[in-house]
Amino acid sequence: MKNVTNLISHYNEGKDFFADFIRTLDNSISIQIGKNEDQYELMHSESGAFSETIYIYLPVLESILKNNLKPIFLSIGLGAGYIEIMIVAFLMKNLYLRDNINDFCIESFESENRLIYFFKSYFLEKEIPTPFKNCYDHILELNANYFKLDKNALKLEIKNLIIANKINFNQKFLMTTNLKTPVFGIFFDAFSSHSSPELWETELIENIFSIKNAENKCIFATYASKNLLKKQLKSNQFHIHKKKGFSGKRECIYAERNLTS
Repeated sequence: MKNVTNLISHYNEGKDFFADFIRTLDNSISIQIGKNEDQYELMHSESGAFSETIYIYLPVLESILKNNLKPIFLSIGLGAGYIEIMIVAFLMKNLYLRDNINDFCIESFESENRLIYFFKSYFLEKEIPTPFKNCYDHILELNANYFKLDKNALKLEIKNLIIANKINFNQKFLMTTNLKTPVFGIFFDAFSSHSSPELWETELIENIFSIKNAENKCIFATYASKNLLKKQLKSNQFHIHKKKGFSGKRECIYAERNLTS
């Protein structure tokens, strides 16, 4: 069902791509996309896109630094880019990228190629539709304020990381996907199993957790609390930490493999 209560702007590319920009309750912007006007899905909780990202995914970054792991990440679901921007902002705040750039990498996956193109083009200073530009501007500002950074410095850092192939964009994560380097942190922010059923298949999730794609020491987080995920995490030696879901949701998942601290 289309959400129009807090509609900021609308983007219509024709018959096969629509995007509404929605103001969530913490004043951050989420995007509601679909292939037609009746099949929209909001990317974040209506209670707050930015707050949800910080609550669910920031602990992964904190544990990475706490456990002296390399900041090499897999992000399933680029969406509006909240996670990718947060990662860079956090590492800038902790002065990590200044001396350890060679250890850093994000492999970001997104099945909707327009979202990849608009996000990447924004940081490479190419022209994109105004609603997307305004959205990325706002997300950048929220992260800069939260981590006490200069907004322009953060944007330039992300631009340079994209140019240096330290942030890579991929269209689909498949059952056969083999990452160049196994990751230490996994952000599973895919759309629901209703709209993206292929991302919730057992074989694909097993490939995410496989030792070729995930390091022996690894951290995983998602907004979801599906029993399927819990079962596969446990079978892949992850310890699941009990965590309340965001904004009244019963539960979300935060899990670590072979970490003792």
